[in-house]
Amino acid sequence: MMILQYALNSRTLKTSLVHSIVASLLFLILGLSITFWLTIANVTQDAKIQLQYAQQSIESSLDSARQVASTAAGSLGKPCSAAAQKLRMLIEISPEISSIDLARGNRIYCSSLLVPGNEHIDFDSSMKNQIYLIQDATTKQEHPLIIYREIVGRDSIVIKLSAHYLIDKLDALNINSPLSVIIGGKKWWYKSRPTDQPRLPESPTTIEKASEQYPLRVIINLSFKNYVENIRRYSLPNVIVWAFFSLIFGYWIFKRSRRVSPPRQELLRALEQRQFIPYIQPVVTAKGEHWVGCEILLRWQHPCKGIISPDIFIPMAEQCGLLVPMTRMLMVQIREQFAPQKHQLPNGFHFAFNISASHCKNLSLVSDCRDFINAFQGHPIKLILELTERELLIADDVTHQLIEELHKLGVLIAIDDFGTGNSNLRYLQKLKIDFLKIDKSFVSMIETDPPSRHIVDNIIDLAARLNLWLVAEGVEDAFQATYLKNCGVDYLQGYLYSKPMPAKDFISTLLSKTAL
Repeated sequence: MMILQYALNSRTLKTSLVHSIVASLLFLILGLSITFWLTIANVTQDAKIQLQYAQQSIESSLDSARQVASTAAGSLGKPCSAAAQKLRMLIEISPEISSIDLARGNRIYCSSLLVPGNEHIDFDSSMKNQIYLIQDATTKQEHPLIIYREIVGRDSIVIKLSAHYLIDKLDALNINSPLSVIIGGKKWWYKSRPTDQPRLPESPTTIEKASEQYPLRVIINLSFKNYVENIRRYSLPNVIVWAFFSLIFGYWIFKRSRRVSPPRQELLRALEQRQFIPYIQPVVTAKGEHWVGCEILLRWQHPCKGIISPDIFIPMAEQCGLLVPMTRMLMVQIREQFAPQKHQLPNGFHFAFNISASHCKNLSLVSDCRDFINAFQGHPIKLILELTERELLIADDVTHQLIEELHKLGVLIAIDDFGTGNSNLRYLQKLKIDFLKIDKSFVSMIETDPPSRHIVDNIIDLAARLNLWLVAEGVEDAFQATYLKNCGVDYLQGYLYSKPMPAKDFISTLLSKTAL
């Protein structure tokens, strides 16, 4: 019992660790998701506010340019010597403007600059008021110039905004994200250029705002760096709190799931609640590969731990003396699910159940088999009991009487996993056996391992000499199937034909094949 308790505890410990880790991670992911969602909302809101202020700053400078243009319009048509002085006076009272030029067509003929230029600029004369974005080749400034132009008759007033003044205004807004201004299809990067950060990933969020007064758009690109920086500045304590509580939650889940009942009590509770359910794998004929039978496999559908492997609970059930009632419950379930469909089953369809040495200690198994067979009256089926060899079977008088009574009912006896357990050959010598089942560990190595292939050949030869039926388990590919067929094996079973499936799925698949 201590070994069984350790086995249960060991599995429960692993399950508890997995559950606690998953729960802790899910809790942490939830917290981080909430934190990041709030961060995105905050960063986006801040960016929209900064974008609004940036647009207002640019529009304010353009408004000033418009007012200056209106004042400078009186100098159009006058000699440059008279007009230049007025233009310079306007520059002195307008810090956001770097120069005021008077132009005729695309040629500037008078400027507020001390040294008049003879500059040609290609303007679109189709619009009365328009702004342009150009690179000033004379000053060789890093940033392009924003130019405001107002047309008056054949002449126009060209005002160049001061890039440094505009940058100082934007710097005062503490804009940390890349910001650009698009004017006439050209882009002016205020914060950073694409070439400055070639390795950064594409910005996940772009916020754009178009001016209602001027033909320009202001754009802010938010990168992952903005979100991470916002978390570092404002949300790092929240992340730490979420991480702390995720560990507390995981520990609570671990302690709660570690509450283990004694093995026998756990198995008895599962029996009462019918948590042991059948999974069924078909058995096919070697000739034609028709579904002519099946093996009933036991699975434990635990409400908390999910499907538990039979390798864990079958040895526990044997040690606790509960394997017999578990087999009885399994036979009842199969009887209840298949008997209503009995007239649709193939003729002579067989059901195979696993039994162990504990089933052979009394004759109660005879009654269970009789009830199973009687449920299919009017459409007889075959019942096969596969004797497993986890426990050594003592072939005493009770065992001989049991097998004799079973044979009278028409029940067939098979040795499961032949060649891998206790005293196979002695069973053949002492008991009346009908079937041998070749273990999948030999079948899987037929192609690659000569000793395994020789063992399979010897088992086939032995079955032929003793006039026994043969079933090969674990057939997974066409080579194995072809080899076994050519050697005279009667039945095949394995993943090549189907994995074990719930009873409901097996019935629907079987009936569909029968209807064809």
